[in-house]
Amino acid sequence: MDYATFDSVSLYRTNQQIVLAQMLYPPATTYAEYGVQFIGLDAYTPDEIAAWFNLVRATIYPSNSAEAYYIPTFDQSEVARTNADAFAALGIPVTSLERWVTVNTCYSPGWALGRLKFFTAGEVVAAYGDGRLQPGDILLTDGVPADTPLVAGIITLSPSTPNSHTAILSQSFGIPFAYLPDADEQARVQALVGHKVILCATGDLGRRGDQGA
Repeated sequence: MDYATFDSVSLYRTNQQIVLAQMLYPPATTYAEYGVQFIGLDAYTPDEIAAWFNLVRATIYPSNSAEAYYIPTFDQSEVARTNADAFAALGIPVTSLERWVTVNTCYSPGWALGRLKFFTAGEVVAAYGDGRLQPGDILLTDGVPADTPLVAGIITLSPSTPNSHTAILSQSFGIPFAYLPDADEQARVQALVGHKVILCATGDLGRRGDQGA
């Protein structure tokens, strides 16, 4: 099965044969908890998430009585937001990566020179398709969907994960990819939109890093 075929049976509801998931661990041992994500470009229902989440939780026996949280991927975040009461009724605690990540994070090290362009996560694919976002541009976005196209560099204003689809592709192609949580730094970078910038992302994968634009 080639790459495109595997995506077609794992990321979309039509003809889906497998559900991809991942476990997340907090960067600090002070958190007695772990996260679970389910990956897909089409939305899953709260009942589906609850069934899979309970299956995962039932097969894990943490020595420190760690609590499990559902941490939606970007593509599943809208369902989690609009169905908060349903998840609560199903006994599924929902949180986000902001719970753990409060410092600059480098998901893929490297540097790039390009024009900084901002698009919301929902606009990224369309902007790439119609040419507003070019392969040589540096993308500034408020979230990183799994189908983010290949660009020169990526700066996100909301956290991703080191093993996300986009992070893995960025590492494979040497694309710098970083998260900026600080509001003042976010504002400074947003003021550079439309200008040519150099993005330099360094640091240990998934841990605190230094980013400059």
